[in-house]
Amino acid sequence: LGAAFATLREVLAGATPVAFATNVSLAEERITLASLATADPGLAGMRTLVLIGAPTSRLIPRPAGLPWFYTPRGLPSF
Repeated sequence: LGAAFATLREVLAGATPVAFATNVSLAEERITLASLATADPGLAGMRTLVLIGAPTSRLIPRPAGLPWFYTPRGLPSF
């Protein structure tokens, strides 16, 4: 995973959001949000889903709880 992050850091902005979702739907569920620049591969285990945002992804703050991890549908034309 560390090598994958290193490769992605070459093509995506460091601010690209990354989510680590561990034990989803269980009492021990844990969701950790980070930027690609600070993402720690050590947070991932066999029960972890790792989501890496697209160039258009962003975190939207909320008054309570974690921010929303948002990616618009479609990509802009280049």
